[in-house]
Amino acid sequence: ALPWGGRLSALRTVATAPEQQLTPDARQTQAALSSRFPLLADAIAAEAQARATLREAWHPDVDVDEKQEQGRTWQQYADAIDQREAWLQQIALKRVPADMTFPPPPNAEKLASRLGPGQAVLSYHDAPGGLVAFLCTSEACVAWDCGSTDRLHRRLITPLLQALGNYDANREMSVEELLTDNWQQPAAQLYEALLGSSQLDLSELQELIVVPDGPLWYVPFEALVAKIDGQLTPLISLTRVRYAPTVALAVSNSGPLRRVQRTGVLVGELVPGERPEHRDEEAAALEAAVQDVVRLESPLPTAAPVTACVLDQLVVLDDVETAVGGPMDWSPLPLDRRGAPGTLASWTAIPHYGPQRIFLPGMHTAAEHGGRGS
Repeated sequence: ALPWGGRLSALRTVATAPEQQLTPDARQTQAALSSRFPLLADAIAAEAQARATLREAWHPDVDVDEKQEQGRTWQQYADAIDQREAWLQQIALKRVPADMTFPPPPNAEKLASRLGPGQAVLSYHDAPGGLVAFLCTSEACVAWDCGSTDRLHRRLITPLLQALGNYDANREMSVEELLTDNWQQPAAQLYEALLGSSQLDLSELQELIVVPDGPLWYVPFEALVAKIDGQLTPLISLTRVRYAPTVALAVSNSGPLRRVQRTGVLVGELVPGERPEHRDEEAAALEAAVQDVVRLESPLPTAAPVTACVLDQLVVLDDVETAVGGPMDWSPLPLDRRGAPGTLASWTAIPHYGPQRIFLPGMHTAAEHGGRGS
């Protein structure tokens, strides 16, 4: 089975999406599913009711009686999700229509129409013959070859990451290393290799949206250096830089993000202090700056993806390991009870709800090893 996307994901999306997020055709498909499979509709309704109750009432700092009552509601919520998934897995084997809406297919004309002045999408494709780059603006799209991916990795990407101090996860950096600008030379070389043929007018650029591929996922494009009026200047000093997993997701038309009403905060190893009370003191400043904070502690009331459904944003001040198997096998919120499913793949089983902003400052990737193993 695909860890992300595929027929099951398409059915899940159309069956559980709020009506206002659906196209007219998708609304008809959702209504037909509810009519043909009433037990699926019942499970989705029970899921929605339990989620609404928890969003209204849940908070970890409650008395014993409230905690027991909320525990029953959490269990009802988790059971409804399990029932919904069981029905969807059966329905997926039947002759039931469901458009493959995610990930959306790329469309150059639609992308260009959504880009505003000063916006550009820079995407890469790691092809068997080498790395190919594409640059799209509202006016035109161009493509060029960047050469061998392996050569870029060994000769340019790894040296840049190491020049920035990324040799291994536990290496300490001296003050002298932090003050040096030795990283600018490999950063300029990598800029030339990746963007030198782009003819990109940096003076007009307001936002660069990067869609990496292969080892480029570990390249800090913000640190790439361009020569402006004879001066080496990092891209972050010239424009905003953000990333997207696919070209079609580079510019979204899904509307504004929800208003943040509840922020989950995990206080872990990134917060200074040897004792819990010391970490509480250090975390107080952060929590004071964020409205409606919910401190997340072990054990969670249920599996992490289910708990996260009542959050609008999530801040994880702890180490998050991603080198644990496949790309969907790591956990964004490493607080699950033993044996409870908390991998990223399990988060995708609950679409449309949960935190729209997730901050993972302690996320570990192959970049901190100089890109080795990527």
